[in-house]
Amino acid sequence: MMQVIFTQGAIDDLSDLKQSLKPELWKTTKKELEDKLKFIEKNPLAQPVPLELQDINSDFRQGLTRYCRIIYEVVEDNIYIYLICNQARDLNAVFFRRMSQHKI
Repeated sequence: MMQVIFTQGAIDDLSDLKQSLKPELWKTTKKELEDKLKFIEKNPLAQPVPLELQDINSDFRQGLTRYCRIIYEVVEDNIYIYLICNQARDLNAVFFRRMSQHKI
């Protein structure tokens, strides 16, 4: 069975999302994220490689919910969750800033 491991950056993302959303929207968003994470855990390679990241590493994948994007990587029996952000955010800017701060 695959193990899902959240980086500190992803944990911080969840906290930021919770604080920025109204309680009812957070409840819906949280449920969608939980459902998508369960799917990813069972089918880690079924999700696509983000177009924005294809040039740097084809091992990164993304799971999408209605509002959010989950960026993760499968390494052996582990699924590392690196980033959880609003789909409207510029993935390149957020991802590369996170990498440069060593939060991934």
